[in-house]
Parts: sequence; structure tokens; C-alpha cells
Amino acid sequence: MNTRQDQDPATNSVDKAAVAKYLSAHPDFFESHTQLLSKLTLPHETGQAISLIERQVAVLRHHNHQHREQLQELIQIAKENEQLIQRLQQLTLNLLDTDQLPEIINLLRSTLQSDFHADAAALHFTNLQENQLAGISNSDFISVLTYEHDSDIPKDLTKIINGKKSTCGKFNPKILGRLFPEEGSHISTAALIPLTLKSTSHPDNKTRGMLAIGSHDEHRFNAEMGTVYLQYMGELIGRKLGPHLRDN
Repeated sequence: MNTRQDQDPATNSVDKAAVAKYLSAHPDFFESHTQLLSKLTLPHETGQAISLIERQVAVLRHHNHQHREQLQELIQIAKENEQLIQRLQQLTLNLLDTDQLPEIINLLRSTLQSDFHADAAALHFTNLQENQLAGISNSDFISVLTYEHDSDIPKDLTKIINGKKSTCGKFNPKILGRLFPEEGSHISTAALIPLTLKSTSHPDNKTRGMLAIGSHDEHRFNAEMGTVYLQYMGELIGRKLGPHLRDN
């Protein structure tokens, strides 16, 4: 058969007689090209009624199409997960090279903006005094809020800040305003990540933290999203921040 015709059937006519002759000379052709069988249409002489075989073939083709779509979705998810793992790995390496508290905050700011495409972020800390955050200042992108005592936390944020699992989705505009003092009115969806603030030198540390990541896109974070990577990020950032906050 003509290889050029095979590669571009849309622009080259194929001699039907030649095809029939080739198949006659190679009756085992479809044994080595089984993928073509699912695309062939072989109607049966049953009048206006559809034969059982045709119906079965149609169902199988429909299922095959669904499986192909599901496979494409899984491939896309795998690509996104791979990209996320690479970003987390880079964040881990960058945190290892950062020693000072202001540098850590600046690193979070740049990473969340460039790598995670966030529109706003905020760090919330409980049982912490403002003077323990010396050298840290708010910016248009990231805010740092402290509550010296648990009783100082706004009631509508108590459950959120004291939560132990990451959550994503849409939140009440009033809550978004408290989470993101600078950008709350523009945030549509958010990811809330608890921070594990541990210090080996001060294991009794009661300081708790939360990282809030906000987006203007109403579809960016949703309640069905997986939170495994967010939880890992919270443990990573919290472990790096913990000693600095307690030592101050």
C-alpha cells in the first residue's frame, strides 16, 4: 500500500479495488490491527430493525469513548499533580536556605504569587504578641495578624483558625474580610491551611497558626479539591516558622 496515502487520507484518494485486493491477499490483516475493528461499521441485513450484534458494538464503542475521556482526565490530573510536587519541592529547598523570619515571609510572598498564582494571602497566629514578629510588616499581598489570647480571635474565625485540616471553597464575605484585611472584598475562593508550629526547644509551645490563600477566581478553590498537598505545605511552613516565633 502507498505509505504517503496512508499518512494523509484526507488529501489523497485510495483505490477501493486496491484495498479490497490487499485485504484479500492478507486475510489476517485485522489480527495485527485490532484497534481498527472498533471503528468499522458493518450493518446486518435485518430490515429496519437493529441487530443485537450492532447494538452490542454501539454500546462497546460508547464505553470505549467514555474510557478514553476518563483516561485523558486522569492524565491531566497527573500532570497537574506533578507540577504541584515540583513547586512544593522547590519551596522546600528554598526554605532550607532561608534562616531569618523576614526572609521566610518574603519567600512565602513571592512563592504564593508566582508559583501558586494566589491573589492574596494572610498569616494568622494565636497566643502570640505582635512584638514577637519583629521586622515583619504587612503588604498589599500578604497580611500578618496576631491574637495574643484565644479570646481575642473573632468568633466567626475561631473554628477556622483552630481547625486541624485544610479546607477549600467559598466563604461568607464577612469571613473573607477578616481573613484578608487588605483584599477580602475581591476574594472569591480561598484555601485555609493550618500551620503546625513546633519547636524542638519549646515543645510546650501553644502558638497556633493558619495560612489563608485567596483567589479572585470563583473556580480556583472548591470544596471537592484534594487537600493532601495543602496539608503537607502547612506542616512544612509551620515547622520552619515555629522556632522563630517561639524564640522571639
